[in-house]
Amino acid sequence: MARSDNNRTRLPADLRRKQIAVAARHVFAVSGLAGAKTRQIAEAADVTETILYRHFSSKEEIFEAAILEPVEQLATDLMRLTAEFSRIDPKRRLELSQQVHDEIRRVVEDITPLLGVALFSSRDTGRRFYCDRLVPLFDLAADAIGQAMAPKQQKVMEPRVMLLVLVGMYLGVSLEALFADRAVDWDGVTRDLTDVVAFGLFSAA
Repeated sequence: MARSDNNRTRLPADLRRKQIAVAARHVFAVSGLAGAKTRQIAEAADVTETILYRHFSSKEEIFEAAILEPVEQLATDLMRLTAEFSRIDPKRRLELSQQVHDEIRRVVEDITPLLGVALFSSRDTGRRFYCDRLVPLFDLAADAIGQAMAPKQQKVMEPRVMLLVLVGMYLGVSLEALFADRAVDWDGVTRDLTDVVAFGLFSAA
């Protein structure tokens, strides 16, 4: 049973929104957008529905936040991680590259169960969501990837294309894990894809 408002820990509005969005992700993944109830989301977030509606105007807004919150955090984290790349030695660059891959992989894994509904349930809704909400965040993340890539690397592949390639690779593995019920060694996948990007697929041949 959810606690009363008076006994609930007070959080700043941005942290409360994030808490609700994180909890909602699991509810939407299990029940879908149509099947999920705001009461379920409130219980999962350990808040009342009254508090929930102070931060979100609708279930659909919560759904969008459930997808966007991790992508927003990804863009921020990538800017922080890649800001160092121009000033560090190759060994440290490889270590930070692994962290960049870890961040992208984690976010893709988190949002994969919800992406189909967000993008493909309605063409017009999916286009709006992608263009208005995801594209600006991808732009920020691509800028961060650009900080990590040397000029000669950018001549081979544009930073935005590199970002989309990475997202696509992790999305493919995530779909395999989600729908084929195959165990995934995520640490191994991240390590292997980091090496492929850093050294090329046939560098050890």
